[in-house]
This record gives sequence, C-alpha cells and structure tokens, in this order.
Amino acid sequence: MSHHCDTIVIRCMDFRLRKAFDAWADEQYGDYDGVGMAGGARALIDTDPATRATALKQFQISVELHTPGRAVLTVHQDCGAAGGSAAFGKDAARERKACETDLHAADQVLRKHFPSLTTVLVIQTLDGTVTVVS
Repeated sequence: MSHHCDTIVIRCMDFRLRKAFDAWADEQYGDYDGVGMAGGARALIDTDPATRATALKQFQISVELHTPGRAVLTVHQDCGAAGGSAAFGKDAARERKACETDLHAADQVLRKHFPSLTTVLVIQTLDGTVTVVS
C-alpha cells in the first residue's frame, strides 16, 4: 500500500478511558492504527480462541496495509474483561500486578506472531493516567 503509519494500538473499548488515552496516544505517536476490543491487550490471551484470532487478525491487517514497526498494548484499571477491580478485592497493588502479568503474556503472544514489531506496554487508570511499564 502507499500509506504507512508507525504504530498500531490495541486498547479496551471502555468509554471511560477513550478521551484521556486518545490524547496521550496522539501526543506520543501521532497517526496510528487503533484497535478497540473488550479487555484491550487481554484479547490476545483471552480464553476464547475466536477472540484471540480476531485480535491477531487486526494486527495482521495493520502490518500488511500500513507496515507499522511498533505495537502499543494496553490494559486498564477496573476492566470488566478482567472482572473489574472487585476481582482483586479492590487491592490496587494486586490489580496492578495482574495488569502487568497480562501485558507481558499478551506481549509474548504478539511477538510470536509478529517478531518484527517492537512493543510498548501500557496501563491506564480511571483518572486518565497512562503509564508505560517494562
């Protein structure tokens, strides 16, 4: 194709996060391919094979059409796809650890299928804070 973007972003479809996340992503990456799925990056590790396949298909289409070199994988606090904050007994540290674990697992899946993509792992809180994790 004759058009290119450097980045593909997968984020949760949750409306509570969209404005703050989009402002952050626009500032960091400019034009990017955006994928919105329940759970964001967790879709790559979902127990439902169809969900995983749908998420991977979005990356495949982006790579084929727009040749990005970077993927931004995101999850967020109080995500219903992970049971919400209540699933962690409202323990913020436990929830954060689970977010990081899920991001790293999603990263491994993505790298297996698209080894040429570099990845950025991101957690967003409900107050709009976006944090890159390693």
